[in-house]
Amino acid sequence: MDKNNVPIGAIQGILGHENRKTIEIYLHSIGQAERDAIAVYERANREFHTESHTEANPVEVEIDVSD
Repeated sequence: MDKNNVPIGAIQGILGHENRKTIEIYLHSIGQAERDAIAVYERANREFHTESHTEANPVEVEIDVSD
């Protein structure tokens, strides 16, 4: 997120850290191995999300709008 210019305050809120210093520590200490791991996680998350929307047997939801 930091590399994509997301404000540090927004990152802090998303990750649920109370102290801004915690985010700063993570941003300065992350190395290539951690970046690679994040990339793997993001790809897996996208693939799961896509698969969940393209299942062969979608769930049908019936909504009753009568009063």
